[in-house]
Amino acid sequence: MGNPSSIYFVFLGMIPRQHQVAAALEKHVPPAAFAYCLGLWQATPFVLRLKPKRQTKLGDYRYEPRQRWHIISVNRDLDPHPFLLTYVHEVAHLVTFNEYRGKVQPHGPEWKHHFRELMQPLLVEEVYPQPILGVLARHMVNPKASSHADPALVKVMYPELQSNAEGSLLQSLSVGDGFIFRNQPYRVLEHRRTRTLVTHQHTGRNYLISQQVLVSDISENKGKDTHMPLGQLKPGAHFRYQNEEFTLVKHRRSKSLIQLRGSKHQYLLVMKAVVEVID
Repeated sequence: MGNPSSIYFVFLGMIPRQHQVAAALEKHVPPAAFAYCLGLWQATPFVLRLKPKRQTKLGDYRYEPRQRWHIISVNRDLDPHPFLLTYVHEVAHLVTFNEYRGKVQPHGPEWKHHFRELMQPLLVEEVYPQPILGVLARHMVNPKASSHADPALVKVMYPELQSNAEGSLLQSLSVGDGFIFRNQPYRVLEHRRTRTLVTHQHTGRNYLISQQVLVSDISENKGKDTHMPLGQLKPGAHFRYQNEEFTLVKHRRSKSLIQLRGSKHQYLLVMKAVVEVID
């Protein structure tokens, strides 16, 4: 049947019974928060799924319109304090959806308001001991989309990440920064709403990656980084792109005319493409 902790959520995808949810919460949240967390479920029953460790998220919320079910998942490997924070984070999404029916930003002011409101009864030492409580209280003044995006909170609530080589959140990097993800080198091209467009530094292929993944920043000196968008270069500049060397001829409205060095071949390249400046 597998790990029992993976089946606390519903049978055949149906809304779970209260005793099933209670069993899951009793195992995963601090004892002083158990009754409160169960009360959140009782207010609006939802499908609760306990997931294996995921690299890109701690939890998530979605609404299934056909069955009219709210579905919340939380990583079951989390310790009680981050599990509790993630659980309430996702319940805040549920409350926000019920009020606005998806017409507001996922982590906008409406969600932040509900998240602060739901977390307030839990900001006591019986639930969160010091020093976590003090840092968490400051975090909740303006909560971020991910608790991993708050370095102070990571330090006290996720100490294991301090020694993790992949310890920076992708969304914290700037356009042009290089990083390692799953032992492969990439560079940031563009941040979008929830994902980041990146390019593989060896193949030149582009990918969209969740902004919540942890990566290793390999920009040795961001102030002197030789990678930048093509549109920032002046005509005559030499640069490398996808392992070929070019010279910038001129800029047009959204693209630039470039020439392969050592030949007469010319091409158009979008100005936002990140290139490596060379002498």
